[in-house]
Amino acid sequence: MAHLNLSSIYLVLLSIFISFIAGAEPITFLPECENGNNCDCIKSNTQPKRINVCSDIFFPEQLELVGYSIHVKNSNILIDCAGSTLKGEGVTGIPNSNDIGLRVAGHELQDVHIQNCHFSDFNGKGLRLIPPNITMVINGIYRPLRRFTITNVTVDSSREGIYIGTGSEDFLIDQVSVSRTYSAGIYLEHDSKNTTIQYSFFYLNGSGFGVQGSYPNREDIAIDSSYHNTVRHNLFYGNKRSSYEAARSAAVRLYKNCGERGITRKNGSDSNIITHNNFYNYAYTAVHIASRQGMKDPNANNEEIACTDQSYYVSGLGDRYRDYAKYNRVENNIFLDNFRSVVIHDDLNFVIRNSFNNSTEYDVAVASEFRKLLGQPIGYVMAIDNTSDAGNNKLRAFHDSELIVSNRGELPEYFLQSYFIPLGD
Repeated sequence: MAHLNLSSIYLVLLSIFISFIAGAEPITFLPECENGNNCDCIKSNTQPKRINVCSDIFFPEQLELVGYSIHVKNSNILIDCAGSTLKGEGVTGIPNSNDIGLRVAGHELQDVHIQNCHFSDFNGKGLRLIPPNITMVINGIYRPLRRFTITNVTVDSSREGIYIGTGSEDFLIDQVSVSRTYSAGIYLEHDSKNTTIQYSFFYLNGSGFGVQGSYPNREDIAIDSSYHNTVRHNLFYGNKRSSYEAARSAAVRLYKNCGERGITRKNGSDSNIITHNNFYNYAYTAVHIASRQGMKDPNANNEEIACTDQSYYVSGLGDRYRDYAKYNRVENNIFLDNFRSVVIHDDLNFVIRNSFNNSTEYDVAVASEFRKLLGQPIGYVMAIDNTSDAGNNKLRAFHDSELIVSNRGELPEYFLQSYFIPLGD
């Protein structure tokens, strides 16, 4: 994958956004919701106004719609915005969970296709893809969304970009641009699986844009107790030389959070593939696996949102929490001008055939003081067939962790097959 002119690409994408801005326009191609009709109509007496969608909808032209939100109510539909932009109230210091560009208004929806839409300045989320809470769980069983595709969609300058909810399956995010979000660009919620994110562009997300002096330290893509996902052929541009240098944001983080808000995560972020991406210019870490290993509870004084997982008391560190992210593959990527390119805090992860260039501190680092003090240092992390302008000098393991540096030719074929390490290109 060749190096790209990242600044030029961003300017082109930004110009696409600007080209759609021509003053707020009313919607005239759908009727008002009235007489009990809530399908394929506009509900103007809400804030924001609702565009209720129950069947295929095609915007007739490029519009700028300020104060509108699309509500998806049925399965088997196509939403084509024809390049229109929906704009929210703008990001402020106080989030507004109701200020969302597109949201799901039904349960167990499937085969929904969203394309050619632009979302900006939402103080909640650009897209919130999770069923309403009242219908999400029946008799303790999640009723998830399945087979959503999001194509040629942009989210800019919003609090959070695209939120994929609990238990979601088989999502495709293709040719999207997510930029300048206050918090995470894309968030994969617990027990979701089989999401593919491809051919997309991520720029300066998670660094607190819109709120002066705020650094939430989030990431372009958050994989939280979500598994069997693929992140491929994307371009990630970080914050190393921006005015947000204090932020500790990342491109991709994989983790299992500590049971915040009483919601137990049963699975780790396991068996994900991160392949054929370009990671450029991250001030902290590009790819961070088990990123919450050994963390304190940041909300220990607030029972409503505090961690509910088992904690481990470690002398000198106090109560800390385990993180779980195994069997992940970082392969065939290009890392350029990052402070740390790949950091790993759990066992059985694989870094294969990547190109590392100009990493400030480490190409690959494996470490966890917490795991060492538990008597469970990290083991069986493998770096196979990687290239670096520093040779192997920036492949490091700390706290008695194990990092095996090898070429495929030195490993038995049964081992490669057992851990799903590709034998060819």
